[in-house]
Amino acid sequence: MVTRDSNPKGFIEIVAKVPNKELVNVKKDEDVFLADVSADNHLISNPKNKTMPGLFWDLEENQMVTQ
Repeated sequence: MVTRDSNPKGFIEIVAKVPNKELVNVKKDEDVFLADVSADNHLISNPKNKTMPGLFWDLEENQMVTQ
């Protein structure tokens, strides 16, 4: 939770709709570790437009990210 006294350093996960032509720019951004497009309506049937749980939590739990 972010409070008035918090000092956040960044985001672990952001859910956003990005046009597919912009994904190359997202991939090139050095601040982006992983762009997961697995909930894309063009790749899978997603009639309720739900997003999948983020992968970063699993990577972190398995010590696959730097501290």
